[in-house]
Order: sequence, then structure tokens, then C-alpha cells
Amino acid sequence: MKPQPTNSSVNLTLLGSLYGAEFALVLIALALYKLDDRPIDAWFPSGASIALLAGVALLLVAVALIGRAYIKRTATGPHGFSFTVAMNVISLALILIPFEAALRFITHDSPDAPMFGDSALLPRSWERAVAHYGQQLAKGAGTIRAYLVYDETLGWTLGASRTSRDGFHFSSAEGVRAATPGVTLPRTTDKVRIAIIGDSFAFAEYVKFEESFGHLLDEALGPDVEVLNFGVPGYGLDQSYLKLRKEVLGWKPDVVVLGFPMHDFYRSMTIYPFINWQSWNIPFSKARFVLEQGDLRPLNLPTIHPDKMFAMSSISDLPHLQHDQGYRSDDWKSSAWDLSYVKRWVTRQFPRWSETPVRFGEAERLRLNAEILKQFVRTAEENDVVPLLVFFPLAPELELSARGTETRSQQSLKGLNMQVLDTTPCLLDAGTVDDVYLPGDPHYSALGNAAVAKCIRSALEPVLAKKEPRKPAVL
Repeated sequence: MKPQPTNSSVNLTLLGSLYGAEFALVLIALALYKLDDRPIDAWFPSGASIALLAGVALLLVAVALIGRAYIKRTATGPHGFSFTVAMNVISLALILIPFEAALRFITHDSPDAPMFGDSALLPRSWERAVAHYGQQLAKGAGTIRAYLVYDETLGWTLGASRTSRDGFHFSSAEGVRAATPGVTLPRTTDKVRIAIIGDSFAFAEYVKFEESFGHLLDEALGPDVEVLNFGVPGYGLDQSYLKLRKEVLGWKPDVVVLGFPMHDFYRSMTIYPFINWQSWNIPFSKARFVLEQGDLRPLNLPTIHPDKMFAMSSISDLPHLQHDQGYRSDDWKSSAWDLSYVKRWVTRQFPRWSETPVRFGEAERLRLNAEILKQFVRTAEENDVVPLLVFFPLAPELELSARGTETRSQQSLKGLNMQVLDTTPCLLDAGTVDDVYLPGDPHYSALGNAAVAKCIRSALEPVLAKKEPRKPAVL
């Protein structure tokens, strides 16, 4: 005779069936999660739909085995069935509870969600974002970049007579990067005036003024040339274009240098940058152009004041969200299950399928930014200003170029059918990737800035030699 199991014996078949049922439920939940925003007629064939069918089949088998074990529980005694179930629950708890605790320990905060490495554990919280940015705005310059202020046209700009917290950055009384805070720059000059426009790369963030390529260019071109740096950290190409129209033309430059890395093309597709990048930490919105029959039409202009923006009760109350590339309504929807970081982590590993809208595709992004650049060039030339477009590669792109590989950014620049100065060769000649970038930061080091200055100088010298006296700028 077979030995009869005692009341405290574990039924291995039952235990395996319980694990199988739980795994099947997780598989079904993940499949439905991924298929949620896909039209039903597009469910098959796909990996998620196959997983859904497999999960249902496994669940049916497991439930049948569990039911069989329950019916036959008299053979082992009622407590044998209960003991096996208890072992299942305890073993899961011993796995999930430490995992939950570990996730909570190793995640770090962002303005609207906990972060696991560089990934947000969804959902994101508008209430959390409001509290974070509201606190920053209340404290003012102590918590956000002290040199940035709200602007109804540009979204944000360099404040007047400002000093950064790290002591590297100062602005003039007019809001232009300067060697000392509050210095007054003359509006008119007999010198040839060169204006620099762009984002933090043009601004030369995180290096001293004396090490910035704008200052080095100013010194290299001699006493008859003046270089003014109108760069503002965080700008997209659209903001640089608006900056030209609103402020820079009023300074009547002879030449305007627009410097940009390729991520500025993505910024042009946003209205609320803090939605797109959780490390952004700049609590302002911006204008965004859309193409209508080949013409640029601005949205969110004037921009929403941050006090009004963060007073809204829901993120869905923000206007023009459908035109922001980083907004997904599902990212901001929460449920009781989201109290678990394990649930958040698992769903983050299996992002939902979604059909990217045409307006956010690469082709549309290139068309929009190409038109912005064309309008930038046209506006400059109509005001007798020579435009110079300059491309700044990021570190991963420079590494590819060092191996002789043409980057996607360089391919995109060719597709613009415009003359753009690529600083890649100059940076490669200056040193290694580690040499020309700041340690642990995407911006150029002092050596990288020197290489950029040398590159732009070579491009400018023949332009300046042919430059005739300019006409008055038309605002």
C-alpha cells in the first residue's frame, strides 16, 4: 500500500498548479495591458495576443488541476489542501515583499514619479508634479536655474543681472551671457557684431565665461568684432527662431550663429518639456509650431504662466496636449494596483504597443524643423544679417564618427538641403571623446569649446571679409 500523506504534507501537484494559475494570471494581465490601446482587429497576430491565448490555456489547465485536488482533498485530509495553499501564499510573500522593499529602496524621486534608473515607474502623478514645481516656484531662484525666468513668448529666457548657483554663469542687465553680473552692454556699436543663438550648447553651460566658445571666438576675431551670446539652456529650434525675431534683431547683428544638437529637433515637438523629460526640472511651457499648408502656425502663444499652469486640477486641463510628443494620457492614470512598485516595475518592462501619430513621426519632425530653419535663415537675410547654422554632435554621435560611421543626425542634416557647419571634424581633431566633453555631462569641456570656436572662426572669416555695411534691422 502507498503511504498516505499526513495533514501537513505538501501536495506538489497542487502547489505546481497554484503557481501555474498565478503565472497565467500575470501573463493574461500583461497581455491585456499591452493590447489595451491596440484596435481589436489588430490583436492577431502579435506576441501579446499569443501570450494571451497561452495564458488562458494555462489557466484552464491549472484551475482544472486545482479543482481536482480540492475534490480529492479527503484523501489527504482538509488540512493537507489548506497547508499546500498556505505554502504557496507564504513562498510568494517571501519573494514579493523583499522585492517590493528593494525597489522602494533603490528607486529615486523625480518631479512626478519614482525612477528606476532612467525609467519612470508609471503612472505619473500630476499632484506630485504640482507640489514639486509649486515649491520650486515659491522659493524662486534658490531651486531652479537661477538665471532663467518666465517669458510669455519664449517660454523662458535668461534673466537680467543673474548669477548661477555654481558661480559659472552671469547675465548682463539685458539678459545676455556676460563675464560679470549686471554689466551693461551697448545697444549700438561700430564693431562687427556676431550674435549666438541656441540652447545650452550655444550658451556653453557648465564652463566659465572665459572658456566658452563665444568668448574665445570674440578674442580670436580681434578688437573690431563683438560676439554676444544669446543662448538659453533648454531651447528648441522653435524658441531660437522666436528669440531671433523678438530680441536679437533689435541688436542689429551682422551675423547670427544658430548652434544646435539634434535633440533640439525633438524639443520643437513639445509644449510642456517637463512632461517629456522627467529630469528636465524647468517649470515652464513653450510655444510650438505646427505646419498648415506649408506655413508655420504657433500654438500656446502667449505661453501659459507657470502659476496658472500648476494651478490646474488635472494634467488633462492643459491646452494643446495632443500636439505634445511626450504626452500619453495612460501614463497619468492610476489605480489601487499602482501602490505596488513591483506592479509598476513589471509593466515598465513590457511597454504598451501604440500607433505613433503621423505628426510625431521622424519625417514630420524633419519637415517641421526644416521649415523653422528656413524661416530663421529667411528672417535673418531679410534684415541684412548673415545666418550661419552650426551642428553640435553629442558624445555617442562623436564616438560613431570617430569609428568612421555616419550618424543618423548627419544623415538628417543632409536631408535638410541646407548649408550647415558640422563641428564633428573639429571636435575629433581636438582630442578624444572624454577630452572634449565634461565628465559625466553631455556638454562640451573647455577643450571642446575651444574646438568649436576654432571651427566657427574658420567659417566666419571669409564671411566677415565680404561683409558690407548692414542695413537697419526690421523688427
